[in-house]
Amino acid sequence: MSLSVEEKGRFLRALEEDEEFRLAVAGLIGLREILEGLRLLHRKSLEHDKRFEALERKLFEHDKRFEAIEQKLLEHDDKFQAVLKEMRRLWEEVERVWRELKEMNRRLSSLELTMGALAESSYSRLIWEELREEIEDRGERLLQRRRSARLNGEDIDLLVVTDKTVYIVEVKVKPRHSDVAALLAKAELAAGRYPGKRVVSVLSGALIGAEIENYALQKGVKIYNY
Repeated sequence: MSLSVEEKGRFLRALEEDEEFRLAVAGLIGLREILEGLRLLHRKSLEHDKRFEALERKLFEHDKRFEAIEQKLLEHDDKFQAVLKEMRRLWEEVERVWRELKEMNRRLSSLELTMGALAESSYSRLIWEELREEIEDRGERLLQRRRSARLNGEDIDLLVVTDKTVYIVEVKVKPRHSDVAALLAKAELAAGRYPGKRVVSVLSGALIGAEIENYALQKGVKIYNY
């Protein structure tokens, strides 16, 4: 509402002359400023409330996401623990199988030694029977027959010595080229130990391959394949 010039004049004179009126006007003006400030604060408070609510919603969403992530981590941890438990079980199983294999290898090695000793004993008897007939047919006189003999530090499965011939017998279930070479080396030792006598190399076995047999025959080795 606008005031006339006359009303404005009276208002100004009242402010100058009437102290009580002047204080009332000043208080009214201050109250309006306070009310306006309160309104401004209220608006800002509402804006802050809205921002806070939005932030609270975001925090709530993040909290739900965190709970979901935490749940997944727990599930993965359970799966990891299950996998770890299974790995431990498998490792224990591998160790058990490894121990069984070691025991089996030990038994096989022992069995091989036993079978080798039995084969050597059996083959030595068979070869001796054939050599004895050969010696008798030749009219030679037996001087020595020894199983598991040693000649200059070398092991000889069967050593047969007559007045004219020395037989060096090697018994192998499945001989190899190296066994033939070792037999020939032992025959050379026998030739030096028994000068003037004929040295016969004899190879006996159950599984003598054709290649090994031909190689041995070419080297002058007699073959007894049982």
